[in-house]
Amino acid sequence: MRITYFAPCFFLALTACPPDEEVKISSPSPKAESQKYKAFGNEPGWTLEIDEQQISYTGDYGETVITVPTPPKRQSLAVKRYLTPQINVIIMDKPCSDTMADRRFGNSVVLEIGAQTLRGCGGKILPPDDMEDTYWTAVSDSSSASGAELRFQRGQITGNAGCNGMNAAYRYVDGKLTVSRIMTSKKLCGGAADAYEKRLLNILSGEADVNFLPNGNMTLSHETDSLEFKRQL
Repeated sequence: MRITYFAPCFFLALTACPPDEEVKISSPSPKAESQKYKAFGNEPGWTLEIDEQQISYTGDYGETVITVPTPPKRQSLAVKRYLTPQINVIIMDKPCSDTMADRRFGNSVVLEIGAQTLRGCGGKILPPDDMEDTYWTAVSDSSSASGAELRFQRGQITGNAGCNGMNAAYRYVDGKLTVSRIMTSKKLCGGAADAYEKRLLNILSGEADVNFLPNGNMTLSHETDSLEFKRQL
């Protein structure tokens, strides 16, 4: 059974609904999407989005939907609260681990819906404590398409540099990745794959700067070049 709650068209001082009018629906801009606060929880699965206009909750694996206007934020120290008759959202500045996805997030989130209390994670994806036992694939940009992948395990990097398979030793300390004894196979792929591989190997041959983005992606940089990777689970 699917249960959907929507806020009525009147709210507080508003006493009547506006007349029917044509409504134009457009896709949100990437900037608007990036400004949404997002949270989620497991067992039962739920998701939450908050923007300036509304709070949108989907729970019970899609069976329950709650959409209400975003109320004024109440903040005290490291806790933010959004309180409505249908749902209360409590966001704490306390790291949260999603054990199912092996990721950490910046906030612990509590939802109160009637007599039900749900707990989950939200906010920015936190970087891993170490590179060990992580697996990354290249994010292609407009100038290259790559099947590059890097797996960090037991002090070794294995994977694909863009064309050839590769193996190397690594050391990661304080945001710096030092790679040694790089070995690759010797086939030629041509075009974008060879060009990408040359860039990646050049970055790894020096001391690469490692930076983690708010979306959880990682960049490897050396001198003026930088490549982006997405973590895979």
